[in-house]
Amino acid sequence: MITIWLAGLWLALLAAGDTATGRTMRRILVEAPARALNNVHRGQYLMLLLLILVGGTLGWLTEGESLRMMMMGAPELVGMLASLELGVFVDVLAVALLTASTVRIRTVIVLLRAPFARRAPRARRTHSAPQRQTPANDDDRPAPALAA
Repeated sequence: MITIWLAGLWLALLAAGDTATGRTMRRILVEAPARALNNVHRGQYLMLLLLILVGGTLGWLTEGESLRMMMMGAPELVGMLASLELGVFVDVLAVALLTASTVRIRTVIVLLRAPFARRAPRARRTHSAPQRQTPANDDDRPAPALAA
């Protein structure tokens, strides 16, 4: 039944050609699935291959009983695999929040405003050479001579 339905859609797509209906059908039936398949990555193919190998091995070793058991747990397995992606996002968000809480807020504000702040012109020096100052613990009086 599904084969007849898909063949009918394919014939309708061919018959519609370059009309508005044909372009809409092409966008829905051809381009959207192609975009979705373009987003499948190598890791997802490897995970699928690994699941097929594990399932096939268990089915061969237990003579089909394990396949029945795996199919009962398939929805939970798919949910766990999908939650791995969500867990990564939660971890990244937690690290970002912890990092932001350790940084001083005023420092972040200053750093964000720095590229847009206008700089004041530098003041010119009024004297040519720096004056030497004596340290505060030096005594200007001559030391008394002490004999031993």
